[in-house]
Amino acid sequence: MQLDKKTIFMETASQYFDIENVISNLFFTNWYDVPLKTLIRYRVYFWALNPYGFRFYLPAMLTAIIKYPYQVDALTYSVLYALTPKVDSPTDSIFIERSQVFSPDETQVIVPFLESYFDLF
Repeated sequence: MQLDKKTIFMETASQYFDIENVISNLFFTNWYDVPLKTLIRYRVYFWALNPYGFRFYLPAMLTAIIKYPYQVDALTYSVLYALTPKVDSPTDSIFIERSQVFSPDETQVIVPFLESYFDLF
């Protein structure tokens, strides 16, 4: 899957940080090209990824969480939070929008990750 540079963040993200600056440092053609140091450095912005940006970066984040659990620290909690439904919460709509863009094959990777995360770590 390739990412459209213009559609990586939610529309409201520009209220919180300089999107153009972050995108210029965070944009990659393929998720597997995203270096660990980039995931760590820019992890504070991943909350604002729109569904397609989140879908693009999720494989890189899951890989980093499994391979480098002690280096990614807060990224782990951000991803676990983002993949957990929120009941009666303002962020529930974000979870729903993000979860609707995953293919069945992608879901077949995400669900076992969530089910086994706490057993592994």
